[in-house]
Amino acid sequence: MSSSSERLRRVGSGLWQWLAKRRSQPADQAAPRIEEPPAEPSPPGFDWRWYVRSYTDLAPAGIVDEASAIRHWREHGCREGRRFAPRRPNSFDWLSYVDRFEERRDPRPETDRPARLVCPSIDSIFLRAWGDLVCWDDAGSELVLQHWDPAADYAEVFLDGPYERIRRELELGRAPWGEVCGRCLLLRLGPRDGGAGWDRSYVRMLRVEPSYHCTLDCPGCVPLAARRQHSGAFQLDPEILDRILSDLVGHGLEVDALDFQGHGEPLLNPRLWEMSARSRERLPEAWISVTTNANGRFRPEMVAAGFDEIICAIDGVDAATYDPYRVHGRFDLAWRFMVDFARAGAVAERPVRVVWKYVLFEHNSTPETLLQAQRMALEAGVAELVFVFTRNGRGPRQIASPDDVPRLNPGPPLGFRYHEPGIEDLEARGRLAKAMRERGRDDEADALEESVRENLRRFFTDLAAAPERYRRLAEELATRSGSGQPEASA
Repeated sequence: MSSSSERLRRVGSGLWQWLAKRRSQPADQAAPRIEEPPAEPSPPGFDWRWYVRSYTDLAPAGIVDEASAIRHWREHGCREGRRFAPRRPNSFDWLSYVDRFEERRDPRPETDRPARLVCPSIDSIFLRAWGDLVCWDDAGSELVLQHWDPAADYAEVFLDGPYERIRRELELGRAPWGEVCGRCLLLRLGPRDGGAGWDRSYVRMLRVEPSYHCTLDCPGCVPLAARRQHSGAFQLDPEILDRILSDLVGHGLEVDALDFQGHGEPLLNPRLWEMSARSRERLPEAWISVTTNANGRFRPEMVAAGFDEIICAIDGVDAATYDPYRVHGRFDLAWRFMVDFARAGAVAERPVRVVWKYVLFEHNSTPETLLQAQRMALEAGVAELVFVFTRNGRGPRQIASPDDVPRLNPGPPLGFRYHEPGIEDLEARGRLAKAMRERGRDDEADALEESVRENLRRFFTDLAAAPERYRRLAEELATRSGSGQPEASA
């Protein structure tokens, strides 16, 4: 008899003995009370819904509720380097937006209060390679909030300086920077329940641009010609980052996540790994990540630099599918870097989660190509293959949503990201603006409608070819403005 069969036999025998004993007890004799085991507490910051949604292999295995998700993370996920989305319940969560933000669908226009807006600069910081703090890594990336100043107290800058002005304006439903905010992908209506408001104890994300250099010339990024005209520093001095972290930590501020990426290639700063290691010393509990085009040479010591996650942007399965967008890049070099990092990171003392980020274009998204990517992801041993929907190039005609992506079975964990404005939020802003106008709040309605138009102009150069819901929204706004025709991008 097998050991498993023997265990089942013993369990069955024990159960029958217990039932027989219970039946023989007098009716007035209470059976001994069996204490339920206490519920296992969640790890700090654990969001089980995010965890189950992000790792698509969990639900088919029956991991669909809080208890099973926590158990899986404790028994498997933490050792496998799976992320559990550091987040706090007291504010709008921009880490979960980066992954998969469930849009606010009901603006509740009956209220007479201003429509609260939110954006990353409420509780997050973006540090450029030359030391300036700017609004965020999108439309506001050139809008300086604080020039590098060694005499400044950066905790005060964050708590009571320009960031506090942004918080006040957004709370009143006003865009702090007018048209810049209107163009921003990350401006949103506030959460439906209003949230509990930001507290003064933490920075949700410190995004750091290690380098403004890049050897690639991707069409959706800063052109190489424009980089050559840049007059500031190209490489971030680790002392600048260390000084800012010192101020934040010195004031008792926690930093939930430290994310190395920006408008250049992080690997081109030779002190990147030093910055990560020094940051880990100051932030032992933070989630530290880096996004790279992976056109570099892997060295074993890289896995010991303190990173939790490295995201490799490789948009193709071979040179033919990779080269059209990653101009001057080398697929073979990037692939080798990612594979080597994944294998070394999996057995490191502090495991490093390696993610393959794959932006979808017309030239790299045939069904067979996407299935091949999934096969290669399994072979490479990456933790997740992330497909990105974007408007920075000609998107795939046959792939409009995650449901259109063919699945390999069994396949790697898949994730999906969106570099495009969320239609639910844009529609909600439009409905709210209409309700404001009906209540005589024309100035607020004008500003809110213009923010929607700015997003549509930026991301849809040809509105006639935009998805139907975006097109209908543009037509409705044009009707309200009296033009009768949706505006095309310049």
